Amino acid sequence: MNNKRVVFWLLFAIFLAGCGMQNVEITQPTQTPFVITQLVTVIVEVTATPGPQDTETLQPTLTVVEESAEWVNSSEALNYVGSKTRVKVTSAQCSFQEGINGSPTFCNDQPFPDHNFTFLVWGQDWSHLDKKCVIVEGLVELYEGKPQIEVSDLDQVFSCED
Repeated sequence: MNNKRVVFWLLFAIFLAGCGMQNVEITQPTQTPFVITQLVTVIVEVTATPGPQDTETLQPTLTVVEESAEWVNSSEALNYVGSKTRVKVTSAQCSFQEGINGSPTFCNDQPFPDHNFTFLVWGQDWSHLDKKCVIVEGLVELYEGKPQIEVSDLDQVFSCED
């Protein structure tokens, strides 16, 4: 049995012993007392700590956009607010903001604050798209006067690099 399992079961046994079972006596004036046993349900989540062999970070690959696919340049995205469309970003300026609530990755078409268009994803580090030519598909919405697409899946992002 490996060390992680031994530690897990030892901690689990200590936890259960600490919870214990408590007897609660309930009486009513006209009846005999009876005992209710309180049961505690425990859900334990185990996460493994990466070892030295797990240090390589795999980056997902993007699907190359079809030659016949229609898209608009990021500078024209403002004209498509409210529409589902594909927007081309020639050189994405991507930044993962782990310290911001929701941990977004913002990808702008130009350096902030001079950008015309942004696409973002919540809770994932997509900074590997920095400096890449991408086409983003989704609903164009306005945020603080600038068009943006909230991306929820990498299937919405295509490579436009050769």
